[in-house]
Amino acid sequence: MFGGWSGGLRKRRAVLLALTAAVSALLAPVPVVGSQTASPTEVKAAFLYNFAKFVEWPPEASGTTTINVGVWGSDALGDALRAVVRDKTVGGRGFAVKRPADVDDLGALHMLFIGDEEKGRVPEILKRVDGLSVLTVSDIDRFCDMGGAITLVVENSHVRFDVRLDAAQRSRLRVSSKLLNLARTVHGAKQGDR
Repeated sequence: MFGGWSGGLRKRRAVLLALTAAVSALLAPVPVVGSQTASPTEVKAAFLYNFAKFVEWPPEASGTTTINVGVWGSDALGDALRAVVRDKTVGGRGFAVKRPADVDDLGALHMLFIGDEEKGRVPEILKRVDGLSVLTVSDIDRFCDMGGAITLVVENSHVRFDVRLDAAQRSRLRVSSKLLNLARTVHGAKQGDR
């Protein structure tokens, strides 16, 4: 009677372990000073890299040789992300980490991280990427409620994430069910989306 439930639980644990192992493997090359562990910024950078592995962009956005990631308002995260993605590929594509000069530079991106420093501009930025195939990610509190796709949250010294599935779908992005199953919360999901 409960075989399906326990099978689903085992599958969820296996996926969680796989993602944890992937994040741990990514953190290995991150410089560690003394006995310190990776900083929240380094862990967030590793999550951004992993999000690229679990999101599918539409064909018109997939034809580039790089996955273009914009980091707005967080130079530390941009530097950490460059270290994480150095010499890495996803689907045969490398990474280009950029700092957009202004909102007109957002159209060429696949992913955009918006740092807390840009909190006041979130509505303007999200309006600018509306209709574009850009995965929006931020660590701004309640970013998903503002219309962003993924919010990174530090909870009990661990980085977790929430997903606004309908925001990703409006951007014509397909988010893997594996990623959705690991999210702390999935907003805007219809029956069968997970």
